[in-house]
Amino acid sequence: MALSERDTRLMILSAILANLAWGLFSVIFQLYMKEIGYTSKEIGEVLAIYGISLSSVALPSGAIADRFGRKSTLIVGYLLEIISLLLLLISKEMSIIRISFLFSGISAALSHPAYQALFALHTREMERGFSSLAFFSTFSSSMGSLMGWIPEVLSGKLGELRAYYLSLLIVFSFFVLSVVPLIWVSPHRDELKEGRRKERTSFRRIYREKAMLKLIFLNGVIGFGAGLTIPLFTYYFSEKFSVGPGPIGTLYTVNGLMMSPLFLLSPRLSDKLGLIKAIFYPQLFSIPALALIPLSKSFEVASILYVYRTAMMNMSNPLITTLGMKLTKEEIRATFSAAFQLSWTVLNSIGTLLGGKLMASSLDAPLYATSSIYLVYLALFLQLMTPESTKLKEKA
Repeated sequence: MALSERDTRLMILSAILANLAWGLFSVIFQLYMKEIGYTSKEIGEVLAIYGISLSSVALPSGAIADRFGRKSTLIVGYLLEIISLLLLLISKEMSIIRISFLFSGISAALSHPAYQALFALHTREMERGFSSLAFFSTFSSSMGSLMGWIPEVLSGKLGELRAYYLSLLIVFSFFVLSVVPLIWVSPHRDELKEGRRKERTSFRRIYREKAMLKLIFLNGVIGFGAGLTIPLFTYYFSEKFSVGPGPIGTLYTVNGLMMSPLFLLSPRLSDKLGLIKAIFYPQLFSIPALALIPLSKSFEVASILYVYRTAMMNMSNPLITTLGMKLTKEEIRATFSAAFQLSWTVLNSIGTLLGGKLMASSLDAPLYATSSIYLVYLALFLQLMTPESTKLKEKA
């Protein structure tokens, strides 16, 4: 990918700023909820609300982006996220927090498919383009996680609640800034040709494509497994090892720094092993580490296992995105991306809701359940996607 391209650089800059915000948010939000008196049940509930609202809008949002422009849909989605963060700053009442996450889910439904499709238009080499995007996004997210030390340091002077509130203000500021580069992205490449704009995007086109249906199904399976545990890791570490936002933020920073270079290596791994095996083997090697985390005697040991697990499980994410884009025609990529995201979000939300309740009664049980489901997913992935990869090679 030619990173000198103006529009590509602007989109990556926006992703950097947004991921600085989300890196910090991922560290502080669950601890903020604990500080104001909520438990894993309430945390699981608001995360489920996020997923349900995202799911309800995901499919039409992809069609909207395909028909009316990816850039405009993306910016509207970001503006809704700004409203969501404002609501969190305004009130600590559970009803307002629910509304905030409702808006946040709608925002993600609009912005994620539009961003994926728009970036694909601006990128000449998809594997390297999405790998570079994943590198910058993950690196900036890890830097945001390092800012978890801000409430840790300030809590002694301001109190924990005020320190968390100040951190939310920082999250809000970075996200507002992330909208600015998108305004300058050239609109003409975002728009489809006039004939395509008038063409009604039909979801039947996706339902007729077996390859896309397989990917959507597999994404739902892994989304459910991940939902049981991954969104609740901050709460898990806090409860099991009695650590605060500083150590957890440092863990997420180290995790991001270790994972970022692997995104850049994933295209080489794909060249050497083939696309399917380059996705399969790193994810397979991640599962034992996840299953061993509950047996850890210290936060340090658990952190090493967590970093290894996350790096191996996620290093092939750009390749999965590439596989989906290659299997999809350009004019329905945003619609496919929305359906792909929907399958993840629906099952992930259900998993998080169940995982929060399960974790409240047995802290370690969700991690074992996630490990088992990941094994089932990988067996299905290898069986279902190997034939599709062969077809892509024949078309090349």
